[in-house]
Amino acid sequence: RGTVRTVLDPAALRRWLAHNGQPSRVRRLACWLPDIPEPSVAGLQIVLTGAVAADELGMPVLTRRARTLLRVKAPPGVDLNDIPSMLGGVRDEAGANALLIDDRSGLGWREAQRSPSGALLAPTSRVMLGLGLEPRGQGAVDAFLELWGRASYAALASR
Repeated sequence: RGTVRTVLDPAALRRWLAHNGQPSRVRRLACWLPDIPEPSVAGLQIVLTGAVAADELGMPVLTRRARTLLRVKAPPGVDLNDIPSMLGGVRDEAGANALLIDDRSGLGWREAQRSPSGALLAPTSRVMLGLGLEPRGQGAVDAFLELWGRASYAALASR
């Protein structure tokens, strides 16, 4: 009972999303975590995004070791500031190895995917948007769009 739409130029749609899809305000918190947490722990829902997720998808965009970006959906009443301690970590700007992104709407969980190594990843479009939060974010987004386009064409050619 819905409308079916056909996208004639997926690459153009992705470029538009990269340019227009970034929210004006993103609630985020830098922290140090001892390990990358499981997807569901302490009542939280957690998915990888950004450069680490892009690498898991086979589309590496950074040459240096990336800081882990995690989209976190917390239960009502849990503040983003409380989450590092719930995961055994601490808030830390200088020595941060992770960046927590508040995902109250659960966009990271809609169409989440498993990587070949078993990590739970945000949808590909959310991974791309997460790259905008990386150092040299626009360059990472541009590289990802190029690799995503190649991967899409390769998948079509193999059918």
